[in-house]
Amino acid sequence: MAKDAKTQEELFLYWLRSIHTAETRIIERLPDLIDKTGTGPLRQGLRSYLTEVETRISRLEKIFADIDASPDDAGAQAIDALLEEARAVMTSTMGEETVETALTAVARMIVGYELARYTTLLEWSNELGRETCTTLLDEAWTEVCDAQEMLTKAAEERKNRSA
Repeated sequence: MAKDAKTQEELFLYWLRSIHTAETRIIERLPDLIDKTGTGPLRQGLRSYLTEVETRISRLEKIFADIDASPDDAGAQAIDALLEEARAVMTSTMGEETVETALTAVARMIVGYELARYTTLLEWSNELGRETCTTLLDEAWTEVCDAQEMLTKAAEERKNRSA
């Protein structure tokens, strides 16, 4: 657990494991979320996002190899709660447009979580002088920023369709 970390290096490793766990859980649940969306830009964006998450997991595994550590499950309570909220929306009796609005909101929260983690890991990687990690985390951070922009555009398009 993070509270057991005695050094920044240990905290860095814990957070790497935590984001790896979170990304793995996103991969498990995202296809269901995609299936529940309509045919518009949100669905297309989430399909691209799924591929990006798979790429980020590969990058994280390269980081673990670089620092000679394993990607043990570190738990990811925050992402679990967000994914549970997505599941609740998907099983609700809301109308199609309301479901898409709610799923967009949950997807934005998930991306917000990723952005916070990757921003922090990128900063710590720089501080620890881990050049390879920094390069790979910067690529992941850029993808997450792009995902955030995609979700903003999808929300705007949905709003314009409703107007």
